Amino acid sequence: MSRRAELLRLGLRLLKKRQGSRPVAIATVRRRLKRIERIVPRPPKDTQTTAVDAGGVDAVRIAVRQARSDRCVLYFHGGGYAFGTAKLCRDFTWRIGAAACACVIYVDYRLAPEHPFPAAIEDAATVYRWLGGRFDPRPIAFLASAPQGPMYAGFRSGFDERRSFGEVTRPLLSITGRGDVTGEPVPTRLTAWITSPPGDKLLLWDTDPHAVHETMDIDKCEPPVPAGHCDWIESAGLAYLDAVVRRRPEARAWLESDAIRTLTGGAIELHRR
Repeated sequence: MSRRAELLRLGLRLLKKRQGSRPVAIATVRRRLKRIERIVPRPPKDTQTTAVDAGGVDAVRIAVRQARSDRCVLYFHGGGYAFGTAKLCRDFTWRIGAAACACVIYVDYRLAPEHPFPAAIEDAATVYRWLGGRFDPRPIAFLASAPQGPMYAGFRSGFDERRSFGEVTRPLLSITGRGDVTGEPVPTRLTAWITSPPGDKLLLWDTDPHAVHETMDIDKCEPPVPAGHCDWIESAGLAYLDAVVRRRPEARAWLESDAIRTLTGGAIELHRR
């Protein structure tokens, strides 16, 4: 890990400990994240980062040197529909592209409360339609970080999560676990997997109670999360990209087997629909 990445990890840990469980104003969180942007490691020098107009929605295209022109990963950032910038994710998005040998489209959807629900969801749908008009949709993969339901951000305007996820016909990998409790009335990460149409729908389930929603966050892959859990989760994510984007038969065979359950002694399960 580089010094800059280590500094960022420690800074985020300090910020979270300082905040604790106290509610913090959205403007305050955004100011703090803006300061963090300056220390987020940049992608390799030969990575092309370009702002694009994706059907009227702001987006960023990230293309590493080995990215193929016929492959694309559509990335929806986390932040409860209220936070998130491309700069905060720049050390992550280029790695996705390198792993998949694909370009990455970061969707800079409108944020609440300035743009209430369903603005962000409408923007995401617009970008997908825009991208589908430029790519064969078969090698397009979806990747969402913290895809919470609208109630997480305080939206209570009648959004039907089950009907929405029921329209997800593309392959889906949902990563969560027994300790992943957010206080939402509906466990929306499970809702995405349960209510989406069957076929290439995967649920990666960590049985450890310490594997919370932030297990894959930059400052959470450490005790009390058991050693190796994050590595196995990462391996499953890479296998998913290999199977869906690269269309590698050996990756699909691995996902269809009980390999991860066997190798982790049942600590991590991979469920399929």
